[in-house]
Amino acid sequence: MSYSNCKSAGKPGTNRTTQAEISNLLRLSYPGRVTAWGLETTGGQQQPGKQFYKRRPERVWTLNDLDYEETLRNFQHLFNDNPKVRKLVKDWERTILLSATDTGSKYSLLVKGEKLAEVRKTLRMHEDDGDRLVHLQAEESVLRQIFSGKYNPATALLDGALAIFSEERDKVKLEALAMVIWRLE
Repeated sequence: MSYSNCKSAGKPGTNRTTQAEISNLLRLSYPGRVTAWGLETTGGQQQPGKQFYKRRPERVWTLNDLDYEETLRNFQHLFNDNPKVRKLVKDWERTILLSATDTGSKYSLLVKGEKLAEVRKTLRMHEDDGDRLVHLQAEESVLRQIFSGKYNPATALLDGALAIFSEERDKVKLEALAMVIWRLE
């Protein structure tokens, strides 16, 4: 079964499959049962030519992950397309680590050469950057709201929804970036 066989394919105004359709695709793609922890073969039987393992994956991917990553990529475009931001980040090279406290997902944003050079999913923390690391911790929905411009990071910090671990000058830089990118006052 491919995307073109999904109910929402080809209909005007739909460019994504629904969660139910993705679950259906997974069920049809694997002869066993898809669980939250991995794949289980039916009756412990192996099908010829295919190997299925009973192992627990590092992370179960969901549509919410894609939406969160898409939000970060959109933020990257806003960041890189703003000439005022380029002035703000001149000679400021940092790795911004985003840790979701509820889902455990981690993304790193690399600010280098006056632009947001890279948005990448990270499996473990890299604290070796020392003073060049800015660590933001919050629930994934809060981080998504912050990076989509719906939640002021300064307000999130005051509300206790966001924790920032960095030097004070980096916190000031982040606040200035939010003000420029989202035109906050």
